[in-house]
Amino acid sequence: MINRRLAVVGALVLTVAVAGVAFAATVVVRPSSMDGWAFSTTGTASAGMVTGPGAPPLGTGSAQLSVGADGDSGARLRNSSHNGTLLARLTALSYSTYVQQDGSGGQAPYLILDVDLNADGAWDDLLFFEPVYQTGAYSGDTVPNQGSVMVGTWQEWDALAGGWWALSAGTFGPPLVTLENYVAAHPGARLASPANGDGSLRIVAGFGAGAWDNFVGNADAFSIGVDGNNTTYDFEPNLPQPPSKDACKKKGWMNYARANGSTFKNQGDCIQYVNTGK
Repeated sequence: MINRRLAVVGALVLTVAVAGVAFAATVVVRPSSMDGWAFSTTGTASAGMVTGPGAPPLGTGSAQLSVGADGDSGARLRNSSHNGTLLARLTALSYSTYVQQDGSGGQAPYLILDVDLNADGAWDDLLFFEPVYQTGAYSGDTVPNQGSVMVGTWQEWDALAGGWWALSAGTFGPPLVTLENYVAAHPGARLASPANGDGSLRIVAGFGAGAWDNFVGNADAFSIGVDGNNTTYDFEPNLPQPPSKDACKKKGWMNYARANGSTFKNQGDCIQYVNTGK
């Protein structure tokens, strides 16, 4: 009987221990496998997955957002996988940016959260995290100085600790509020769950003529934590097709994919594709 009780207690302790473990995962996002992400553009803007620029923080590629000649145009990369998540459950929120060509406003790709305040699924407020405001010099809540936006280098931004401005404030910019203080004022705030399935978490460039004219920038290593469980998204272009059968050998098949973006299961699968196109 004692041994049986010990076994039961041991199982309960193991269950509690496993339940308390935080998990971290990296998800590779390609045009052939977007995993809850979707691009959208307006006007002269364009967007897609590219190699580089420089040495991205993860892998060899990134998501590129180009605004074009009309700075009122915009490019967005939206994620729907976390729709409905309470903002109070967020334990990490960060991403990296690279500015290839600045407009005139010292901007970098920014974040927008579509916020549902009454649990009906529709958005009631929008929160904006703009790297240009993360220097600690703007009014509102005290936020850490994460440095100025630079051209031609990768920079990481901690949006969980940083400052946001709310559409509901009517200022279209600072004063800034931290997510912690926004949640304290709106305890039920959550990412919206729109009926059309659009993602309520957005990486954005553009929508402001002058500051965004001809802007070209990139984003990568977007990380979101919910209750301590982190998911990091690595944005990459599709893999190239294998140029020959020899390219499939010695694990080379892992570096190639079919024309539709689907990957190979093994060396034989890759060689068969070279021989037959299937």
